[in-house]
Amino acid sequence: MRTLPCALLAKAGAACAFALLTAAHGKPLLNDSGSTVCFDPASGAAIACLGTGQDGEFGRDVTSPEPKDGEAGFRFAKVCNNGLQGGVGSCPKKAGFGPAPEQWACTRDKNTGLLWQLNTTDGGQRDINTLYFFNGQIPGSIHDDAVNFIAAMNDQQLCHAADWRMPSLHELGTLAHYGIQSPALRMDPTFFPNTPLDAIPFWTTTTFSADGTYRWFLSFGSGGDSAGDARHANHVRLVSGEPLLKPSRFHARPDNDQILVDHLTGLEWRRCREGQSWDGISCSFDAGTATWAGALAIAAAAGEGWRLPSIAELVSTMFAPGRGPCSLVLSDFPYGPVWSNTPDVGGVGASGGAWVFNINSG
Repeated sequence: MRTLPCALLAKAGAACAFALLTAAHGKPLLNDSGSTVCFDPASGAAIACLGTGQDGEFGRDVTSPEPKDGEAGFRFAKVCNNGLQGGVGSCPKKAGFGPAPEQWACTRDKNTGLLWQLNTTDGGQRDINTLYFFNGQIPGSIHDDAVNFIAAMNDQQLCHAADWRMPSLHELGTLAHYGIQSPALRMDPTFFPNTPLDAIPFWTTTTFSADGTYRWFLSFGSGGDSAGDARHANHVRLVSGEPLLKPSRFHARPDNDQILVDHLTGLEWRRCREGQSWDGISCSFDAGTATWAGALAIAAAAGEGWRLPSIAELVSTMFAPGRGPCSLVLSDFPYGPVWSNTPDVGGVGASGGAWVFNINSG
């Protein structure tokens, strides 16, 4: 299987990545990464997060850490088969998982508004072990076509929804919990029961190759994403709701065309990597790479709320419409990885790393 990583781990001391800065305004409609710990980039020792510029200093896991509806700033709600949210009408607040109308079958993300289908252990289409081809069942195969699965869930109106679809990489990526160390499941285990922890990833609709035969997928074992042949069978988790990623989200700030505003997430982005500038057509080509510590220092010196983005924020820009750049924000300079401020929870010193977002044209 051919793969090309877009979100991956890099050695924190390696001068292999660029710096791209972001700033938050208001309350973004975006899940945090779940990372709550910070490390000394040189030694790998755990340190207090305040003043580090690392992921654990910012986000909902700091401002809204209440775990009753999700870990580390995630906010989820149970939804029964009848479409009612837990605690409303005939759907009990502590609804048990099952097929009856008043039992739990889906989970709503209260941050993004998306509704997610859950896995069962009944041997049916939603079973934890059921795999799907992206589009087109291979004759004689034991695996089904995801198109048939989507149609079946819409005919059934699972959780009273009739707009079930496969998620984009950005949408599926909003569930990734980078505060959990692999090989444990990098997803909230309370609100997503029966999620398989194996080497088989989950399909997304985000294309990698121009002809659509290669698609992006996400592993909740590693937290990383790659692209693979759509003719292979993988897991599928369906989503219902308004799509999150639209090119119209991003606009130049009226008073400064060096900055892009994301109207969905409330984030502002430097249009170019540090060391570059926007000339009205493209970014200059003189950006320099930095170590993770160097990139954090660049962000600290920028002032005005600028910082390195979290890996969740970087993945939120993922577009990849087929042999195109992975990021809408970085579409004018499509090659090379950029640092996030999210460390690997396994440690950052000689044995660990920090997450980078690798911008590739395919």
